[in-house]
Amino acid sequence: MQALSHDPGKYAVLQVGLYVIVAVLLVHAFFSGQLRINNRTILLMVIAIIGSQALRALLSIILGTTLVGRDVLLLPLLMLILGFNSTVDEHRTGIISYAYGAAAAFSGWYVVATFGENIAYAGQYFFVQKNQLGAVLGAAAALLFYEIVQSLDRTPSSTLSPLLAGALLVGVLIPLFELRNRSTIIGLIVLATVISVKVVLGRRVRAVTRIFFFALLTAAIIFSRQLGGIFFDALFANYDTADPNSISANRIDVYYETLIFLRSHLLSGELLNSSGIFDPHNFILYQLLKYGILLSLVYFAFYFFFGYRLLRVWSVTRILEVPPWAYLLVISYTTSLFEYAQPFGPGTTQMVAWYFVGLSLTRERNG
Repeated sequence: MQALSHDPGKYAVLQVGLYVIVAVLLVHAFFSGQLRINNRTILLMVIAIIGSQALRALLSIILGTTLVGRDVLLLPLLMLILGFNSTVDEHRTGIISYAYGAAAAFSGWYVVATFGENIAYAGQYFFVQKNQLGAVLGAAAALLFYEIVQSLDRTPSSTLSPLLAGALLVGVLIPLFELRNRSTIIGLIVLATVISVKVVLGRRVRAVTRIFFFALLTAAIIFSRQLGGIFFDALFANYDTADPNSISANRIDVYYETLIFLRSHLLSGELLNSSGIFDPHNFILYQLLKYGILLSLVYFAFYFFFGYRLLRVWSVTRILEVPPWAYLLVISYTTSLFEYAQPFGPGTTQMVAWYFVGLSLTRERNG
């Protein structure tokens, strides 16, 4: 829904509206006696947010500035609680995936048709909020990848399910490549690679699943020139491919400047000294630059905690049993290497990922 607006003011209204909807659902659950937060992860996040804001308030008094504000962990926490208090089976997961995929595809095509010149690579960024919409399209693609794998490895297999998911996936990928949200595209490449490795090397994978992926690989080889051109244009058009800094949109230079600054100001970042550095597009470097390690440790703790869970799931779990949140967070964590808000933001673009993480916590509740 947020992607339908090219006006930042309208985007902010839609964003706040979604926050309000989530808050209303949680308040309703609380007053109906159905709200539960008896989970270690959720309780630790609540304590971390309260402690972080208290420390910010104390530093605000000492430094004579305002550091108290919206916490980057707040939205993930709300979605964890919402997911933790939900009951969603495999059928409902499919409904969510297809509905989200269809809505994201519609948003993407609407933007391309409204603000783009045509379905061809102009080589320019034509949509201001490409990162927000790109993240939504990436999440939709991840859910559709999940549905394709599940439907192929399900007994008995259904022909309609993978075809529908595949059609929606194409409908999501075309506007994503048109928008040229490169970090999300890279995230999807990583996700597709991880899925392929699990399918090819994993044990107890049905033959039809392997055949399907080998057919995709064969098609990719046959059309490698055309596909290579599409990927090249989306990732490198109007950049100097001989210059890594140009390819990274000046990120490498900014990373270097940030590291030099942090050598002397690691503890406080820019809280006490202005750096004049443009925001580094990397989650860890951004937090260190803006707040120093003192105020960033709590965010890093949860960043690496969920990152560890993500690596463990993909390492030891059979492909059929890999949950939706693991598909979603592969993209979020990959993108966090090139953007400063992921995996906990920006805003509403990560809501579906943390909702599914919350659903996975119900096992701890039920256990």
